[in-house]
Amino acid sequence: MTDERTIEGRIYERLSKVIDPELGRSITDLGMIASIKATPADAEGAYDV
Repeated sequence: MTDERTIEGRIYERLSKVIDPELGRSITDLGMIASIKATPADAEGAYDV
């Protein structure tokens, strides 16, 4: 069984490497990521980014 918190942490880590081109800082440092919720690939529903 995969720990969802680990997946969410890995996603956040990857997003921390995305740099806003105008401000030169990561989107996580700028507070652009409010939350991350991992769902199984076969789950149905809406996805927010």
